[in-house]
Amino acid sequence: MKAILDKGVLLAAAILIRLMLTIYKALAWLVPLATLACLGWLACRSVRSYGWGVAALALLLLSAYALYHYAEATLPESVGTGGWVARLSDRFIAWIGTLKFFTSPLCLVEDPGSYKIKGTDIRKLMDGDTALLQPGDILLRGYDGYVDGELIRRTGGAQGSGKYFSHAALYVGPLDDKQDKAIAARRLQVQDSDGGWREANDGEKDKVRNDAAYFQPGKQMVIHSMSKGVHVEDILTFVRCDYLVVLRLPEQIRLSAEELMNPPLVLLSGDALSIDMRLERGEAVQRSEVVAAARDSALGRIGSGYDFQFDNCRTFHRFSCSEFVYYCYKSVHRYIGLRPRKHAFAGLFVRTTVSPTDVYEAADPGSRLKIIWKNVP
Repeated sequence: MKAILDKGVLLAAAILIRLMLTIYKALAWLVPLATLACLGWLACRSVRSYGWGVAALALLLLSAYALYHYAEATLPESVGTGGWVARLSDRFIAWIGTLKFFTSPLCLVEDPGSYKIKGTDIRKLMDGDTALLQPGDILLRGYDGYVDGELIRRTGGAQGSGKYFSHAALYVGPLDDKQDKAIAARRLQVQDSDGGWREANDGEKDKVRNDAAYFQPGKQMVIHSMSKGVHVEDILTFVRCDYLVVLRLPEQIRLSAEELMNPPLVLLSGDALSIDMRLERGEAVQRSEVVAAARDSALGRIGSGYDFQFDNCRTFHRFSCSEFVYYCYKSVHRYIGLRPRKHAFAGLFVRTTVSPTDVYEAADPGSRLKIIWKNVP
């Protein structure tokens, strides 16, 4: 009896939902057409001509006819009452599986789809001895349907495949809970009450190090900057996306005569300065050395805030995603050819910064930054 009742409730819900969808689709057509008809009627009253009214009425009737045929085409085949109800029930259950619920704002989204990066892609990047990913790789990702991604693309002036990427990160590989944790937040800067910047004290650094939202050990980890700031994330979480590209420096790095004429773009210190000085003398530097310096730079800035203004690519108090990658590889800016550029949205909000598109374009054919793997149309 309970099974029969449950089935009856399900079928009733299916019929109700179907009726609501039909009404909704009808209103989607009829409301603007009714508005047009009213405007035609008002035009008739104002110019004493019935031409507009007749045209609006004809358009309304034509749309109603098209709507009728659309509804007829979507109805199940006539297979008897029992078959029709069963098929309607199947369609209802399948449709429920395409809905996604959001609370802010409160809404339902139909058919959000799934990420385009699939399990086979992730295994190719990560699994075993044949894994493509190596520590130091730059990752660019993108999504379909996010408003901020569309704004970033349009602000960045992205062309070609670069338009698919709206976020940048540094893959660092394994992180441990001792040595790496001690380096985390080492160069953290915080803003005081009057807007100035100062080095974080030991208590502020320890708070970040011990917060799993900012630092966590793991086998395959990414460091990147998002709205909450610079933090560590597992690669499995990071690659839940629609588009992805992996960029890598060559094994050996040496500046050309032309590149030696260009001064460093930012003030360097520590390992980055040492690498730049060796390159300045004409020496070759191994990729592993540059990656080690970039890794320490990334760890040291964990906890830094996000640069929502996109204007901090020289002082590096806080970071946008691509400014963070730019900062980590500051020792080889001249070699990569990556530099801040002016970006603007609709001619407004002009900023000199580094965008994900700039990082991608630094890997154009013939450049020093190589594309190891990508998933774009």
